[in-house]
Amino acid sequence: MAKPLARPFLPDKAARTLGLITGVIMFAFVSMHLLNHAMLLVSEEAAGQVLRVFKVVWRNPLGALLLTVLLPSISCWRCARSISCGISIPGSVR
Repeated sequence: MAKPLARPFLPDKAARTLGLITGVIMFAFVSMHLLNHAMLLVSEEAAGQVLRVFKVVWRNPLGALLLTVLLPSISCWRCARSISCGISIPGSVR
């Protein structure tokens, strides 16, 4: 007899919303990081100016909160997706 699947950690709509929010934050962070690398190809001074703007965005209480919440949110989302899809995670307890 097959084991019944565990209930998802989050409802589908909440998991999608959480995934969208964390994805947008990750996209913004990575885009800014790569833009800073691209500015280094132009000049070190230009990269320094762009970096000052990026520091204003990410090194304030809201930016720090977004980055601090980002990693646990992604972990919860991946866990919820694996449980709802019936995929087992090595080392996880069902």
